[in-house]
Amino acid sequence: MSSSKWPSSPSILYNVMEFISNYGSEITVIVLLLFIGLGIQCYYLRKNEKNTKVGNKNHQKQKHWTVTEV
Repeated sequence: MSSSKWPSSPSILYNVMEFISNYGSEITVIVLLLFIGLGIQCYYLRKNEKNTKVGNKNHQKQKHWTVTEV
């Protein structure tokens, strides 16, 4: 019954499984590289965010000092 209802999905699933079994190691390497790249990107974005926050604080202090000097 299910095979007559969905004739294409078992073959698609089989093709996907066959593709994963043939190229499984390459897929995992690519996925790992993507995750590592995203992690590095997030780390640097956070680092830059912290630096800019500190920079903004220093800038505000400098503004404050210039206002008090005047």
